[in-house]
Amino acid sequence: MYFWKKKTSLITMKIFRLLILVILVAGFTSCHHEANSDPAASHNILDDFKGKQFSGLLGDKFIWVDAVDFRDDTLTGNYIIQHKGAIVTRMPFSIYLKADSRVFLSSPDHKGEVDVKSLSVGEGVELVIVKKRKILWIIPAGKKEVTLKLNPYRMVKTPVLEGRYEKDLFPEMRIQKDVVYGEADGYWTSFYGGEMSYWEILSKGTREAMRTRDLPLLMDVYLPEGDTLKSRPLLVLIHGGGFYVGDKGEPTYIALAHNFVRKGYVVASINYRMGFRISSKEVERAGYRAVQDARAALRFLSSHSDEYGIDPECVYLAGSSAGAITALNVAFMDEDERPEAVSGGIFKDDLGPLDSAGNSLIADYKVKAVINMWGAVDNTGIIDDDEQIALMHFHGDSDRIVPYGCGVPFENVGGRWNKWLMPEMCGSAGIHDVVTGKSWNSELITFENMGHMPHLNPDKSFNENFDTIMDRSGSFFYQNTAGEEVRIIGDLRCRARQDRCNYSLSENNFNVKNWSVTGGIIASYYGDSVDVLWFRDENIHEVHCQLMNQYGAVVNIEAEVKVP
Repeated sequence: MYFWKKKTSLITMKIFRLLILVILVAGFTSCHHEANSDPAASHNILDDFKGKQFSGLLGDKFIWVDAVDFRDDTLTGNYIIQHKGAIVTRMPFSIYLKADSRVFLSSPDHKGEVDVKSLSVGEGVELVIVKKRKILWIIPAGKKEVTLKLNPYRMVKTPVLEGRYEKDLFPEMRIQKDVVYGEADGYWTSFYGGEMSYWEILSKGTREAMRTRDLPLLMDVYLPEGDTLKSRPLLVLIHGGGFYVGDKGEPTYIALAHNFVRKGYVVASINYRMGFRISSKEVERAGYRAVQDARAALRFLSSHSDEYGIDPECVYLAGSSAGAITALNVAFMDEDERPEAVSGGIFKDDLGPLDSAGNSLIADYKVKAVINMWGAVDNTGIIDDDEQIALMHFHGDSDRIVPYGCGVPFENVGGRWNKWLMPEMCGSAGIHDVVTGKSWNSELITFENMGHMPHLNPDKSFNENFDTIMDRSGSFFYQNTAGEEVRIIGDLRCRARQDRCNYSLSENNFNVKNWSVTGGIIASYYGDSVDVLWFRDENIHEVHCQLMNQYGAVVNIEAEVKVP
């Protein structure tokens, strides 16, 4: 009796394993009647199975079939049935349609003819097969009917745009020039110094600074053409020029804008109020007016976020020299940290709170990162612990206009003019030391033996340092857009006796997760995690996950799995 039960169990096991092959028999049997009138009919149906995969359950057993090829009336491929454990073996099969429409199967589990009792073909396949049972391979023992249901094996995969914020995916752009973001009282908002000397510039500026006037505040907005994403990071560019000269249309800022808009960012390049009378207090007031205007620009852009397709909670600032000083102060200056010089006096108006100029819009925004190109702050004490952002600094260590470390600006002017006009400031190296002491994300790129504006040659053309700035800042913004580092966790050492090996992700904010594996198949998909069966005969076993966040930034991660 024990021998009989053992042999019956073994035969039943073979029938189960045979069922995975019979899915492909559907192609032959379903065209049985048409074959007499159209010899090509069987080929047409079998072509539907060529190269496709199917999966399902037989009882509590996971089954999977890969129909690889069809030629000369024979379909070949591989199949598995999971009996015990997450490590499985793929086995080959071939199915041949004889001239009388009988089906002949060949695999490690079975070799011979199979009868199909019923078949239902739709999105998936449901069939009942009949297998003659024998004892000791020769003694008839009746027939066995088994029902099998299989569906096309498909993994859920959301389309993504790979390379956004990394590559130039948007070669065309739309530019809205001279967008008015506010109006304020001041001296001027644009000054092309050209080949003028410092003294010529100061002389002209002194005449212009005799009186103030109402000035429109303008920006240029760059939008990637053809991009339909509705929530993108915003990059605001702030030009330099000592709070005296400069314009949003200078080649450096046009090149920066084009570089980043081609990668998918929305970019705004702003003009702001400049100019001052010759006194140290006036220089501080000029810097403060620039901060007020930059904040007004951010309020305007935030209030038009739907129009521009931006997320006000993901704002990046980039500036050089005075523009970098402005960007840093926008990020860190609070109301109680305003310079004393901005308060009113006998001959001066109080410049008011940080958000009191430019426009009266009320809109929130969040600065996440700043690119500081040879900029500085008056006082590193304004960098509070609760104002953490990411920073990247570019600076020449021989800069005599804005100090690389801490010191008095405009050392190149000579005499005591610079000490009288300008307060002591801390440049990129000084800021970097302070924030790394707080364990913030800060990178300092030093251009050795280079002075102010180290990205320009003497003829004002761009040099290789500008390529460095473009590349490093591009990676910096992409990393901040992509977000936190994510890891694949789970059964990275899969054991043979496990029913399934499960994989998920460390804590993250990604909303698209496309899973795939090398050296196995995904048996179950739960969105945030997957169950995997690993092929015993493969040397490489890896789990991959393609992630995309709300900004369309794509990150690809993988993990190696040890399989016995």
